[in-house]
Amino acid sequence: TAGTALLAGRLVSLQDQTSDTTDLRVGYCQTGSETSASVCPIGITQGDALTGQKVTICTEGYTSCIMQNSDSTPERGSQVMYDANDGRLLSNSTGGSDEARVGFMAQSDGFSANDPALVYIRCWFQPY
Repeated sequence: TAGTALLAGRLVSLQDQTSDTTDLRVGYCQTGSETSASVCPIGITQGDALTGQKVTICTEGYTSCIMQNSDSTPERGSQVMYDANDGRLLSNSTGGSDEARVGFMAQSDGFSANDPALVYIRCWFQPY
């Protein structure tokens, strides 16, 4: 269930629970220490959802996601990172500490910031 309004093609994580609800709530993945559930990615939203609505999430495989940067020559197979709080992914990055590695580029065609790109999602969190 969407814990907040979500847009399609964005990285999400489980939200920290603030009530006694039994539903799992998801929100945009957050940056920070890996000790918080809200920074551990679970997948990419497959459609828009308002708060409280059901949302479909791709947890592994090929999917489109919204990119936060432009890249005129993405390398197919290069890692896709996450370092923002709005669900957009980052290509062409060497990564730093406490940044989620969420998959690999699956296209070699260039794209602009805020455009969708084809990626292979396999979420994990790799602290340094």
